[in-house]
Amino acid sequence: MVDLNTDSRVSIRFTRDQRQVHLERGEAYFSVKHDPGRPFTVISPDAHITAVGTEFNVRLKAHSTALRVFKGKVRALAVPTPDRVMIRAGQLAEAPHAVLIGAGARADITAGGVVTPMAAGNSDLVSWRHQVLDFQAGKNWIIRAPEQ
Repeated sequence: MVDLNTDSRVSIRFTRDQRQVHLERGEAYFSVKHDPGRPFTVISPDAHITAVGTEFNVRLKAHSTALRVFKGKVRALAVPTPDRVMIRAGQLAEAPHAVLIGAGARADITAGGVVTPMAAGNSDLVSWRHQVLDFQAGKNWIIRAPEQ
């Protein structure tokens, strides 16, 4: 199951051997049934995120992909691209390694690698899924959609 935030777009490619979703724009929340014979992978410009029976949110940012895991685990792999290659001391950096990220954690993924996963606080909830917008500017201001 996928919930798309506003101004978001995905393309889907399911075959007998794999399930791939390309997050082309915006943000999406995924709820995935584990199937080792058909891995589920979300592909963004910065990352390949493979679910291991889980629920997680992926949001494209200007120069990274934000990941938040709610249930289970995902494997996150940074994907260098020709225009986003990390260079150290004049040489290409080592290929990034996959990082396993568990429930309650978040991480930012760039072409240079996966930023160390960290615990996600309450302010990191995906309130847009519940028609609630949460703005932070020193204090949390919550705007709720009208009751139906």
